[in-house]
Amino acid sequence: MPLRFDPKSLHFPDLEMWLDPHRPRPFAFVSHGHADHFARHQRVLCSPGTGHILVKRYGVKASKIEALDWGEQRIINDHHITLHPAGHITGSAMIRIEGPDQSILYTGDFKTRSSHTAEIAEFPKSDILIMETTFGRPQFVFPPTDEIEKQISRFARETLEDGETPVFFAYSLGKAQEALAILHNAGIETVVHKTVFEMTQACREIKVDLPNPVLLEKNIPPGVAVIAPPNAVRARAIRSHKKRRTAMLSGWALTPGSQYRYQVDQVFPLSDHADYPGLLESVEKVSPSLVYTLHGSTREFARDLRAKGIEAWSIYGDDQLELLESASPEIPLKSELSRPTSDLRGLSELLESLTTTTSRLKKIELLSIFLQDCNDEELPFVTRWLSGSGITHLGHVMIRQALLEVTGFPLAKYKTVSASQNDTARTARLLLEEASLNPLAHSFKEVATHFDQLRTADGSIAKTQLFSCFLQQCHPAEGETMVRLLTGGLRAGAKEGLYEEAVAKAFNISPSDIRYAAMLTGDLGEVAIAAKNKTLDQIQLRPGKPIKPMLASPSENTEDIIKWHDSKDIPLWLEPKYDGIRSQLHVTPNGAHLFSRDLRSLNNEFPEILEAARALPSCLLDGELIAYAEGKRLTFFDLQKRLGRKKIQGDLFLGAAIPVRFIAFDCLYAQKSLIDSPLEERRKALESLELLDPFTTVPLIRSNGTDIKALEREFKKAMSDDNEGLIAKNCLSSYQPGRRGQSWKKLKGVMPTLDCVVIAAQQGHGKRAGVLSDYTFAVRDKESGELRTLGKAYSGLTDNEIEDLTDHFQKTTIEKISRRVVKVEPTIVLEIAFDKIRPSKRHDSGLALRFPRIKAIRSDKSLDEIDTLQTAKKLV
Repeated sequence: MPLRFDPKSLHFPDLEMWLDPHRPRPFAFVSHGHADHFARHQRVLCSPGTGHILVKRYGVKASKIEALDWGEQRIINDHHITLHPAGHITGSAMIRIEGPDQSILYTGDFKTRSSHTAEIAEFPKSDILIMETTFGRPQFVFPPTDEIEKQISRFARETLEDGETPVFFAYSLGKAQEALAILHNAGIETVVHKTVFEMTQACREIKVDLPNPVLLEKNIPPGVAVIAPPNAVRARAIRSHKKRRTAMLSGWALTPGSQYRYQVDQVFPLSDHADYPGLLESVEKVSPSLVYTLHGSTREFARDLRAKGIEAWSIYGDDQLELLESASPEIPLKSELSRPTSDLRGLSELLESLTTTTSRLKKIELLSIFLQDCNDEELPFVTRWLSGSGITHLGHVMIRQALLEVTGFPLAKYKTVSASQNDTARTARLLLEEASLNPLAHSFKEVATHFDQLRTADGSIAKTQLFSCFLQQCHPAEGETMVRLLTGGLRAGAKEGLYEEAVAKAFNISPSDIRYAAMLTGDLGEVAIAAKNKTLDQIQLRPGKPIKPMLASPSENTEDIIKWHDSKDIPLWLEPKYDGIRSQLHVTPNGAHLFSRDLRSLNNEFPEILEAARALPSCLLDGELIAYAEGKRLTFFDLQKRLGRKKIQGDLFLGAAIPVRFIAFDCLYAQKSLIDSPLEERRKALESLELLDPFTTVPLIRSNGTDIKALEREFKKAMSDDNEGLIAKNCLSSYQPGRRGQSWKKLKGVMPTLDCVVIAAQQGHGKRAGVLSDYTFAVRDKESGELRTLGKAYSGLTDNEIEDLTDHFQKTTIEKISRRVVKVEPTIVLEIAFDKIRPSKRHDSGLALRFPRIKAIRSDKSLDEIDTLQTAKKLV
């Protein structure tokens, strides 16, 4: 009987019928109603139960479905066709085809054990057996079903007794109904996610014995369990419910690290597939002369059958396909690695505890205890690591290459795991769990030395080799921690303010004193050691050490400024808002330094500013760099050409072609610290410096703040001078580094722009066919920390800028999404202008921009400084 196979389907030419094809076909057998076995075919052969599911779930027209009852015969071209229960889910079927010379049984997905919602599987004798082998390895032996069900019920009951909500994640069709039946039989009330509700109702309509489901509304009621599909882990009702314990129902619970991989509190091996003994049992019942294995561990199971004297082959030949349901790659079972006790292990376990703890006070307690155990040498850099500073970040491409070198895996496997996790550190852990490692104990000093080596290594190849050697000596959990540190993605649910409170608690210091010291130094590590040694009073603001800039809160209109001013009962100070690069100028007797708003040195980019600053007394000025030539201000596009340049690089005459000015608007140090002094005193100190070109003091407009027309005139004048708008300031306010409070307000003249990060780049068309010119950009969701797509922009840049970005993106490509689109590291920040912003389902942000265009490449900004989704929503 001729049989053709490609990676997407099985085809019987004599019947012109395909079996579970992934692409639409004229005539197809569909074994069950899961999405990975369905496509929109012209005609479908299936069981009545599956036919009902296809109508309800996918909207298939009943006229396209030919349903065969169990054992009912259908004859096509002298071939006798019957369907038999597969036991996988409700309505799942095997198909037996008997031709003139031989018979074939195709199982689809099946399960040999009985269940609450699926028919008991039947295995008719056949000459050829084509079977799925999802769990085709000897290690996969599920516990007795009644034991699994007792564990699930016990977890739910104990969670409820503790005043929390048990949340079970299971596929909406199949395991979700099994879970509902199990909990119902245990007397536990349950609410279900919308998709589970719909599929449960569909099953009840075909007489499956299930309780009437209760739909999960916006809020979870007390005293109930929740059943939801795995992709609902971020559903608002679940995410906002703080007192919850989560569990995944999956046969892959038997794999090492499954609890971590699914990011849940517990995993239970409830599966709708046959385990290894069940697979052997099915072969024995069918008694075939030839077996083809399909899906999962095909080559391994076929090899085991041949060892038993049964001819069996993977239908994929030497190209074994290893799939883990639809979400996670299969991780082979292996013995647990030794995990030496070490400083790095302690840090890794701390991060895991912080991730699983929702209580802010508990996080502070865990951190404070950990910091207390650090000695004087370790404390500064460990505190910096935890708060996300003090480490030179390693690019995703270098980390990927290091992982491939350690594991020996092909790039395709890395991409498969990476796509399922969408997290570089989790990907690293899963891959390292399969690698042959030699875990050693690593002290904090050794880790710090490694970071220094990475920082000073010359080139990406050297950095990659260094890191791969270190990973080889890490336990997978510590390897994950290293990747998190090097990518700045600790994801421990602890923000900077919380770390400051932890330092305060660790050394019995007032949190306000810690915050003030951190504000002065910009270095929590320095503050931590000073707190431990009771020398906080010695910390002072001093030129040469950058601090975070004070920020202005946005205002919608001039009326907003007037209302804000009226509440202060003070003179209104106005300054033009320049379209330049926010920077700090530090002048000391030993020289001058220029820092960006993200505390990065700008010394190489603007040496002429440093040279001119030699004439100034010791001071610390906050201001804006603008491009200025021939008596007029140039654009930010001109200014950004100076960013990112090294001394040995580029046009020696670029500084002369694009000269800059430093517009000072605040003085934080002049003979003494002025950070706590009111703005009017700081302004006097600034004016006393009598700055000369290329320095100048920002013009100050004093207003009574009651005349809205006068304010609008000043605003229009600022706009006509090619400024971005106005800044209104409280003249009595102190300087608050890193804070976006209500002491400064900004008013822009057009629809506010959004600072977004590029996450994907696409090849252009026409004259731009050879470059990456279309950029997908995103903002950050402040609640989850995830990047959310806003749209795509392709206009606003010059050809030279696009070529430079193409070079950058080619070096920072994470993976190729399609023939013309690449996913890139989120490193390039673009200032996006647009006409309107509106709700939209097109992007995962829930928003879309009308006529988005690139206003500028913000080389002066980092990923941490992009706008948030919450800010974007306020503009709707």
